Amino acid sequence: MRRAQHEAQAGEAEEQAEAVEKSMTSEEHDSFHRWQWTASTSLGMGSVLAMILSFHANQSALWAIAHGICSWCYVLYYCIWGAGATP
Repeated sequence: MRRAQHEAQAGEAEEQAEAVEKSMTSEEHDSFHRWQWTASTSLGMGSVLAMILSFHANQSALWAIAHGICSWCYVLYYCIWGAGATP
């Protein structure tokens, strides 16, 4: 029963998204997809950078994964307070 409800809600959400996308002008459509690509790329870059900085500072894969989840927050922390602490 729950699965059927979930599938119905997912179908409705998909239809709403399609309706919104159809109502956009081509300029709005391009701008939306450009923003969507930029957001996903920058989040991925932040995670990778955080993991590299964390592994360099701590030599621990577990800390690198945890800091990768924090993404840009850890990068900012590292730039402000962590850079002087690494050898």
